[in-house]
Amino acid sequence: MILWVVSGACRHVGKTWLATRLAALLPNAVYVKIGHGRPRPDGPENYFTCLEEFAGFQAELVNCEHLVIESNALALEKKGDVRCFISAKAHSHNIRDDAAQLESAAHIVIKPDADEKAWYQTLVAILPPSKTEAICRLLRAQRDCEIPENGTVHSGAG
Repeated sequence: MILWVVSGACRHVGKTWLATRLAALLPNAVYVKIGHGRPRPDGPENYFTCLEEFAGFQAELVNCEHLVIESNALALEKKGDVRCFISAKAHSHNIRDDAAQLESAAHIVIKPDADEKAWYQTLVAILPPSKTEAICRLLRAQRDCEIPENGTVHSGAG
């Protein structure tokens, strides 16, 4: 099982948007969110507030090829085969104190001046070229979008 960990510099940078779309693109993938507070009624089915609960869930997974996890905590621990970090947008507030640590722990950094060749090299080592191209397109789309507080994605242009 390949573990994908998505983290971000602050709230509302598109972690959920990216993680759910990664899970949709990858074969036999499951999406999980590890966060704080109570699960929202419209939130993800697989939501955990502590790593112990998640570990129990992970141990029970069968036929799962890709586990996409939205978690800053796991990224800080450098867990995961592919760690993706989403930088803060220009207008972002409340940037995490550990954002630089999260970025340095990432295999894939999504920011305006991102090294797309590095994305491809990271992904082609674990995915077939067609999937690698699709994931790179998704990463570009995430980089080029603005994710407002309501979670609806709009193009940065216009």
